[in-house]
Amino acid sequence: MTDYDLQRLSDKLLLATHAAGVGIWEYLIREDKFIADDLLLSMYGIGSIDYEITMNKWMDLIHPEDKERVTDEFTRALNESPEYASEFRIIWSNGSVHYIKSVAIMQYDSSGQPESIIGTNQDITASKEAEKKIKEREEMYRSIYENSMDGILLSLTNGKIIAANPASCEIFQMTEDEICQMNPFALVNVFDPRLKDILAQEKTNQKAKGELTFFRKDGTQFSGEISSSVFVDAFENRMTLIILRDITERIIKEQQVKESERQYRQIVETAQEGIWVIDEENKTTFVNEKMCEILEYPAEEMLGKTSLYFKEEEVQKEAMNDMRKLKQGITETYESTFITGSGKKIWTNITSNPMYDSDGKYRGSLGMVTDITDKIKLQQKIQEDQQRSQKEILKAVVDAQEKERAEIGAELHDNVNQLLATSRLYINICLSKEKKGNESLKKSQEYVSEAIDEIRKLSHALVGPTHDKIVGLIPSVEDLVFDIARVKKIKVDFQHGSFHEDRIDVGLKLVIYRIIQQQINNILKHANAGSIKIELKKEGKDLGVTIEDDGKGFDTSKRANGIGLININNRAKLYDGLVKIVSSPGNGCKMKITFKNHGIGYNGLVG
Repeated sequence: MTDYDLQRLSDKLLLATHAAGVGIWEYLIREDKFIADDLLLSMYGIGSIDYEITMNKWMDLIHPEDKERVTDEFTRALNESPEYASEFRIIWSNGSVHYIKSVAIMQYDSSGQPESIIGTNQDITASKEAEKKIKEREEMYRSIYENSMDGILLSLTNGKIIAANPASCEIFQMTEDEICQMNPFALVNVFDPRLKDILAQEKTNQKAKGELTFFRKDGTQFSGEISSSVFVDAFENRMTLIILRDITERIIKEQQVKESERQYRQIVETAQEGIWVIDEENKTTFVNEKMCEILEYPAEEMLGKTSLYFKEEEVQKEAMNDMRKLKQGITETYESTFITGSGKKIWTNITSNPMYDSDGKYRGSLGMVTDITDKIKLQQKIQEDQQRSQKEILKAVVDAQEKERAEIGAELHDNVNQLLATSRLYINICLSKEKKGNESLKKSQEYVSEAIDEIRKLSHALVGPTHDKIVGLIPSVEDLVFDIARVKKIKVDFQHGSFHEDRIDVGLKLVIYRIIQQQINNILKHANAGSIKIELKKEGKDLGVTIEDDGKGFDTSKRANGIGLININNRAKLYDGLVKIVSSPGNGCKMKITFKNHGIGYNGLVG
C-alpha cells in the first residue's frame, strides 16, 4: 500500500469517526502533552487553544467525584495494561455536566517502553440521561407496583400468572408463589355471567373492564373490579397486565345507600306534608306525591319551573324576598298562597331550609309544605262571625241610643214644644188686649219663641237624618254647620259635590251624621280651630268622609283612645268603615273615614 493510499485511508477513518461523533486524542508520555482534534475539544466545551494540555490540565476538566477513579485507571494503564477504557463526567466552563466514554491503547517505542497512548472520546450524555430516566421510571413503577392498594397481576397470554404484587397477596390471602402456581380460572367464579363479556372485550379490544366474583384462599367469595390490558414487552413477549380492586366494602355501602334511599323515598312519598326542592335558580328539582296533590299538578309539569310560576303576581315580590333570605342562610316558617292547577287559591304553611355544597355555596332549598286552606277559611269564618256579632252588638247599642234620642226629640217636639206654643199664644192674646203692651209679656214672648226654636234644633239634632226628603243627611249637616257658624266664631266649609243620598242606606247616613257631629264637638272643645272643612266624596267603589281643622293638633300616639274617637271607630265599623287620623302638635287634624264598597249615590252610579 502506497503512502497515498495510506493517507486516503486515514482521511476516510477520520471522516467516519467524526460522523460517529468520536473525537481522537493522543497523550505523549515523555512530553506530558495531550494532542486532540477539534471534535474532541468541542466535547469538553473548548474551542481552539494556543496552549499545551498537560495531564493536570486534563484532570481539571473531570468532575471532582470522578477524578480520583479516572487517575487510578489511567495510571494503571500506563504501568500495567496496554489498553484503557473508562467512563467519567466532565464539567464545562458554563457549569454543565457531560458524560464521556474514553477508549485508548498504549504505543511502545523500539525498545518496548511506553511512548504514547492513542484513544477516542465519545459524548454519551444523551444515552446516560436516557438510562437515568429509564431507571427513575422503573423505580417509580416498582414503587407503584409494591405500594399500590390495588392488586396487580402480570400474566402470559396463555393465562399463567408470573407476578403478583403485595396487594394481590393480601386480597387473595396467598403468597406470590401460591398465586403464580394457581390456574387463573381457579381464582375467579367461572359461573359469573359477567366473565364471558370481559373475555370478549379483551379478545376484541386487547383490553377489558368490569366486575367479577373471585375466590380467596379459604374459599370465601368477594366482589372485585377488574381492568386488563394486553401489551408486548421489550423481548416481543405478549403479556397481560391485570389490575384488581376488592370492592366488597363499596358494594356493602352501595346496598346500604340503596336501602337508605328506598326508606327515604318511602317516607317522602307517604309523607303527609308536601316536599318541594328547588335549586340555586329557584327551579323545581323534586316534588313528592303530596306536593303534587296540594298544587294539583303532575310532577313532570312542576319540574324545571320556579316557585313563582304557581303564585299570583301581587305576592311574587314577597316570595322573592323569602328566597333572598334563604340564600343568606336564614331558615324560617311562613305562610304563603299559591294558585293550583285548577285555578283555586290555597293557603300553605312552609318551613324552608337552605342547602349548601361541600364548599359552603348555596345550592337551593328544601321546603316542607302543609295545606292550611281549610284552617285559614275556618279562621276567616270565625273572624267574620266575631265581627258580625260585634257589629250586631254595636248596632243594638247604637240603635238603642238612637231610639232614646228619637224619643227624647219627639217628646220635646210634640209635647214640650206644644206647651210652649200654647203659652206663646196666650201671651199674644194678652198683648193684643193691652193698648200700650206689657214689657214683661213681650219679654216672655221673646223667651218662649227662642225656647221653641232651640227645642226644634235640639229635636232635629237628636233625631238626625231620616228617610224624610226634607230632613236628610245633607240638610242635617247643613243645619249643624249653620247653627255652629251662628254661635261660634269659626268658619265651616261643607262640600258634597254631586253626592246624592237617595240610594244610601239610612243607617249609614245616620252613622255619617253622628261621626261628623262627634268630631265637630271634639274640635270645638279641644282644637281651638279657626276653620273646619267637611267633605263627602266618592272614591271608586268606596265612600270617603273627611273632617279637617286648622287647630292646635295633637299627638295621635297619646290620644288615640279617647271616648269620642272610640265612638267614632265603633260607628264606622258598623259599615266596614276604616278611620285614619293624621295630626301632630301645631298642625291641625285630618280625619278620613273610608266606607268600603259604599260609594253609591253619586249621580246614581256605582263606583
